Amino acid sequence: MSQISYINEAFDLDLALTMVDYGSDSGINQSSEPMAADPIELPTVNARGSCAVCMEGYRSGKQVPCGHVFHAVCITRWLSRHDSCPLCRFQVSTATGKVVM
Repeated sequence: MSQISYINEAFDLDLALTMVDYGSDSGINQSSEPMAADPIELPTVNARGSCAVCMEGYRSGKQVPCGHVFHAVCITRWLSRHDSCPLCRFQVSTATGKVVM
């Protein structure tokens, strides 16, 4: 078995996304800058494809400022722990200046 195939078999994305980050104080909003107090709503768009967080297909989803689209539940859960797009790591609150909901 090659090393690459072993790594692919050993990595569990679902587990990685739900793991508790013991290195942070709260596990929420791990960016170095505090998020603004005024939340904004991510636009809902019609798009076809699959959500990169859960890998399920969608017909519509929430679009983050960088243009990537995800299921509303998936991106809300992701952004409660990270301040970046799961695909390109674009800083979401820096682009909007506000908390993204």
